[in-house]
This record gives sequence, C-alpha cells and structure tokens, in this order.
Amino acid sequence: MPHIKAIFPYTAGNLQHEKVVGLIKLYKRTLREIIAERYGYRPEEIVLIAEPKSDVALECSDNLPPLTLEIDTGKRPGDFTDCDARMIRQLLLERAGMFKGFHFAIWIREMSSNGWSEHKPG
Repeated sequence: MPHIKAIFPYTAGNLQHEKVVGLIKLYKRTLREIIAERYGYRPEEIVLIAEPKSDVALECSDNLPPLTLEIDTGKRPGDFTDCDARMIRQLLLERAGMFKGFHFAIWIREMSSNGWSEHKPG
C-alpha cells in the first residue's frame, strides 16, 4: 500500500516540534493528493503515518532534519531519482505555502513486492 511516513523529533512543549505537528495536521490531505497524482492513485489510497521520535531516539540519531517525508510508492514500479524528490518538493512548496520557511527532506522508495490486507468490519 502506498504511504507517507512523516518522521520528526517530538518533545511535548518544544515549539519547533509543535510547528511540525501543525504543518502535518494542516497539510496532510495536500500531501496525499500530491503523491496520488504523481503515482496514479486516489488520495483515499494513500496512508499518512506520523512517526514522532522520542528523546531517546533523537539521542541515537544523527543528521535528522526537523521533518522527513518518507514516501513509499507501493507497487508502482519506477526508477526514482533525486529529480522525482525535487518535483514533489516543488509541488509541496507551491500548494502548501507554510513549508517554504521550514527545513524538510523527501525520501522516495518503492516496494514492488509487498502485500497488504485490511479488514473493515461491516
């Protein structure tokens, strides 16, 4: 299943970390729409997963930007390059203006052989 992981450091009360949370909440639909358009999905098929990192994870990490958007394109095959990431970054800056003043990174991956099953009760 195609998905976006929003990876960011988070400590409650940290103003910078709270800004990231605000950006994600405000633009989560926009993020899903951009990926859906680019890779031939419907926005409803794209999952957004917030992955706040704890203080312990931060102590063990290095060179972590304030926000990393890890994009898994699902089963859509492709040879993804930095050019693809730049294109998505540009679309995000155009459609989600508050990102312009914020440090973030985009990482595109594809998993051409994976499986997904979901059950939604009645």
